[in-house]
Amino acid sequence: MSAAFLGVLVVFLVWSVQWALESRRQVTFDMPGEVTTFTLYEGNQEIDAADARAAGQELRRYLTDQGISLIMASRGDGAPSMTVFDPARRLSWFSAAADATGSASGVYLFQGSYSARRWVASSVTPLLPEGATVAGVVAPPTDVGSLQYVMPLAEVFPQGVYVLGGASSADATQLQSLLGRQGLEVRSAMQMPLVAYLLNDALVVATALFLIVGYVCAAAYWSLLLSGRTRELVIRCCHRARLLTLVRRWFASGLPAVVLGLIAGVSVSGVVMRVLGREPLTVAHYGTLAQAAGVGLFATSLVWLATVTAGLYARDRVRRAG
Repeated sequence: MSAAFLGVLVVFLVWSVQWALESRRQVTFDMPGEVTTFTLYEGNQEIDAADARAAGQELRRYLTDQGISLIMASRGDGAPSMTVFDPARRLSWFSAAADATGSASGVYLFQGSYSARRWVASSVTPLLPEGATVAGVVAPPTDVGSLQYVMPLAEVFPQGVYVLGGASSADATQLQSLLGRQGLEVRSAMQMPLVAYLLNDALVVATALFLIVGYVCAAAYWSLLLSGRTRELVIRCCHRARLLTLVRRWFASGLPAVVLGLIAGVSVSGVVMRVLGREPLTVAHYGTLAQAAGVGLFATSLVWLATVTAGLYARDRVRRAG
């Protein structure tokens, strides 16, 4: 029964991690590796147009030299566009639209967007900037909301959300300075390492704590069950049974119940998902259950082995001392 509860908790943990990863994918537009995000708005200071263009050219060279990938999503009054510059070729979804420098070779509509549907139906794209022509359609990296298309990199960078891939802290500082020369003010800047992002997710932390407490309780319960076999241990040790042999034997004898209980818990979680969702489970759901079963079997087997080993070792020490 204890293993069944652990199976349910493992499913919830795997589920919460998947939700957190999907949330990160949407925030970072599926940028791989270490990610830094900026939110930039137009400042109030007067900017010389020539200096702004020079800063833009310098920023582009810096991104190319350092191998930094950039995704910029418009915000506010800007066009519903995304600008991508990928000199390091990190973004597999963008490869079909990229030119030799890593910028978009033209305006590419996001597949499934309002603009793409209008363009396919009537070749009319009212949300594009004046004079822009469509070069093709590209699949979006994730849910891009109301964004409609990818634009080539311009000389002057607009306000919006900037996602940088492969940028160090020093790179982020240099890029903020160059963007500031274009009249943009950084309202928020955040580095998003994967582990730190998961640790900052309340649901992941909560489910992980519940699972840890569950394993502690299960280990305590299993220790109590093992204490009922103390007399058996004494008799076997009196006949020179090796401690390692006893650990292996007791671990193997209890493992089937642990495995069956865990699988039962995972299966119950699948039934709950089916009932609450009121629709058949998808391949993704079965994948989640399979991952949970794999993680749970590995972790629960280790905890069971540690409990058996610790219990037998402690009782053997007591016997020898007595």
